[in-house]
Amino acid sequence: MSIEELILILKILKENLDILGVDITGDYSKISVKGKLKFIFSKIDHPMKVAADKYQEDAINSVNEETNLKILQALGI
Repeated sequence: MSIEELILILKILKENLDILGVDITGDYSKISVKGKLKFIFSKIDHPMKVAADKYQEDAINSVNEETNLKILQALGI
């Protein structure tokens, strides 16, 4: 789902429901685990088509922050 689709859905929900709380999860983070099993489970949790390893951590954090702010704005928070 694109951020635009998510924002549209959130706006429709806000217009039709009383939203009591919000929990934003899913920020992208680089894989950093110890052990092969944990590494495998962590790879499952991360998008396969996103090669964020080539990006600086500041750039990743900036995209996360921008996305979170768009979500909060859509909800009027």
